[in-house]
Amino acid sequence: MRGPREWAREVRQATRRSSRGARRRAVFRVIVAAAFGISSGPLSGQQSAPRDRSRPLEGRWSVELTLDATSLPDTPTRTTKGEVAFGTTAWWGNSDRFGRHSVDLRPFFGRIFSPPQNVPAFTAADTSFLSEASGGLTGDSLGVDFIPRIDHGGVSLRGRFFGDSARGTWHRRGRDGAGRFVMRRITSEAVAVALIPVPTRASATVVAVAAPAAPPVVDKPISKQDSLRLARAAKAAEVAEAAKVALAARTAKAAELAEATKAEKAARTAAIARAADSVKAATAARAAAVANAADSAKAVRAARVAALAQ
Repeated sequence: MRGPREWAREVRQATRRSSRGARRRAVFRVIVAAAFGISSGPLSGQQSAPRDRSRPLEGRWSVELTLDATSLPDTPTRTTKGEVAFGTTAWWGNSDRFGRHSVDLRPFFGRIFSPPQNVPAFTAADTSFLSEASGGLTGDSLGVDFIPRIDHGGVSLRGRFFGDSARGTWHRRGRDGAGRFVMRRITSEAVAVALIPVPTRASATVVAVAAPAAPPVVDKPISKQDSLRLARAAKAAEVAEAAKVALAARTAKAAELAEATKAEKAARTAAIARAADSVKAATAARAAAVANAADSAKAVRAARVAALAQ
């Protein structure tokens, strides 16, 4: 392969010729060589294809997230752990890897980030968008995104890659929450994680009419815009469900408070009634005592009158 010197020599030779076309072609080749960095060195000095640069991420990794106390001061939990697994498929382009994670984000961000219950991680049933992850390498720089289909709320890891480990910082996209992370390799074999489910379109059926079988409907691959739209719809549904649960809790609390107030009022009414009965009984007792005293005095006077008469 010729280098810049050979191309320059060819230009000099062409300038000695009388053909204007030869000079133009030689100058064009020199410009192309300079633009694309063509040299006389061997081909082994070139970088590998972009799709291969993230291959070292394939496999399973342990992940530990440590929360910075200043980013979420009201969160008592400071550490959470889990795993992330990457396969051979890519995310949006061909320079990264698509995977799934099992890091429990609930201690930091609440139950809205609860993974599906009773679903083993990294299996064919693990299709929740909450467990999706994408990762890529640029030299020794690592970038991993949890829940990459939403702009706000997911977690992004950025750090340095050491082959069998990585460390750096993480942050919650568009929200509070940040800290440091550590990744350690568990296995090097690519994991066949479940891909993003593609919605299926139901074909119309005819009742009580014989019809030839319709050809199968071939779904087109889901686009980036559709993925974002589905993720936002799922997020809105989760927020609405959380609001519904909160409203039900507030309603139950109000009913409990009303019942307690009613019981307290009934207790006060009963106490007042008992006090009134006590006052009434005391008044009757005093009246009876006065009547008894009057009768006794009357009897004493009668006895004195009888004694004087005798």
